[in-house]
Amino acid sequence: MFIPSSRTVLVALPALAASLGSPAAALAQITINSGAVNVFANGTVGCQGSSSGNNVDDPDEVTGTSGQLTSGASTGGGPVAPGDLPTLPGCPASFTAASAAAELIEGTGSYRRIQQDLSMATQIINMGGNLCSHGANAVGYTRVSFTVTQPTPYTLSGNAAFDDEDASGMIRFGTVFFAIHFVTRAQNGDFLFSGTLNPGTYSLNSNAAIAASFSNTTGNFAETGSYTAILTLGTPPGPTCDSIDFNNDGALFDPTDIDAFLSVFAEGPCIPETATCSDIDFNNDGALFDPCDIDSFLLAFAEGPCTLCGI
Repeated sequence: MFIPSSRTVLVALPALAASLGSPAAALAQITINSGAVNVFANGTVGCQGSSSGNNVDDPDEVTGTSGQLTSGASTGGGPVAPGDLPTLPGCPASFTAASAAAELIEGTGSYRRIQQDLSMATQIINMGGNLCSHGANAVGYTRVSFTVTQPTPYTLSGNAAFDDEDASGMIRFGTVFFAIHFVTRAQNGDFLFSGTLNPGTYSLNSNAAIAASFSNTTGNFAETGSYTAILTLGTPPGPTCDSIDFNNDGALFDPTDIDAFLSVFAEGPCIPETATCSDIDFNNDGALFDPCDIDSFLLAFAEGPCTLCGI
């Protein structure tokens, strides 16, 4: 995993992200090529040659103390096997390390919405000072690769939130060779970029790590960090309205359909009562008894476009 040392917040290549006029988003095809999500967390507590810890890929949270040994170690009195409870004088510390990652991809055809979420936390409590060493690490990454066949508008937004300099990470969006946008851990807060992609193959990568290591130190340590990156490609599809033949009698542009719609909207009967009316969510946005459905219905009846709320 690449963890950048630079604190540069943004690197932009206008040649890749420049506007190309009116993008043919409706004709573009966006193909998801691959994706990956991985997390790792571990921690150690050591004293006078003894050590203990947990190391796991999945599930993604581990905890431990100086009395919970999961790997072989040695004390002054000889070897210690996993599961034994060695006495570690002067090193009562405990640790927690947790890492979580998720990737969500929505949409089809010429529209995609990709969301990547990373969160991690490390904590060491009651570090014991001399002859003691302590560590806690949390790492995670997400990656998705995709191809666009036509100039495609995009928006990249999200948030970075890290406590301290013990964390490192990045969000990188671009091709294999060039970064269009590059956000590091140093940029705490919200970010927003937009532009147009030329036809080609691109990837969105998010990774972060919190690594804490202490020797001969007393006190407590705690740190958290998170990234959220949301990439939208293309234009979201518009609403889909129902037929203006609300009473389903086969007649279009029939004033009776207006009467029927308003009657059902007011929780009255279908008109005529022997007919079977459609539902009143005319614009199919999931909201019932929404005045916008009346506006959408009347606009469509007047041969206007399908909209979420009239003009």
